Amino acid sequence: MTEFTLRLRAGVEAKKFRYGYPWIYSNDIISDRRSKALIPGSFCKLVDYEKNPICLVTVNPNSKIFARIMDFNLQAIIDATWIKDKIMKALSLRTEIFRDPFYRLINAEADGLPGLIADRFNKVVVMQPNAFWTENMCEVIARSIKEVCEIDVVVKNAAGRSRRLEGLDDKNSVFFGDIPEGVISVPMNGAIYKADVISGQKTGLFYDQRQNHKFVASLAGG
Repeated sequence: MTEFTLRLRAGVEAKKFRYGYPWIYSNDIISDRRSKALIPGSFCKLVDYEKNPICLVTVNPNSKIFARIMDFNLQAIIDATWIKDKIMKALSLRTEIFRDPFYRLINAEADGLPGLIADRFNKVVVMQPNAFWTENMCEVIARSIKEVCEIDVVVKNAAGRSRRLEGLDDKNSVFFGDIPEGVISVPMNGAIYKADVISGQKTGLFYDQRQNHKFVASLAGG
């Protein structure tokens, strides 16, 4: 973690960040040559205008979302142990809800892993690192997912507008296992969907629309 401290502008209400609003925009902070020179994906402390500590953040000076909240423990170390803990909590929640291992495993800020999307297709996980810190720690994240979920394949799908806005490339890669051949059959809402995890849009399937699909199906009984 850098020793640099990011400070909110006068008049910017710190309460919303203390209560969990996840993003700090470039116009929320006091910007100078030092803040602009921060390495994208690095970590630093965020304080309010009176210099009271708020949280640990990751930064990207080249994005409108200048910082993302990582942890309210200012002494937290963002490493494999920290990442695995977040993944284990996310996995525990999913296994309570879903019978089959087909679901959105990690939903970015909602699971305490800002900018990271990961969808599970049984023994295959497709992740989208959409924030600079996730790109910098891609291999650590992929290995953590593999170990926690006991899966065979971890794919990075780099398509999408979110990555472009962060200044990230669009190069796909496979961290573990072999590239899945063809599409993957996904049981969902009593039907079989097909997911193309390499060439498909985003991770290959819109898991976050599961409930909407179910609702529409209930209206189309014919």
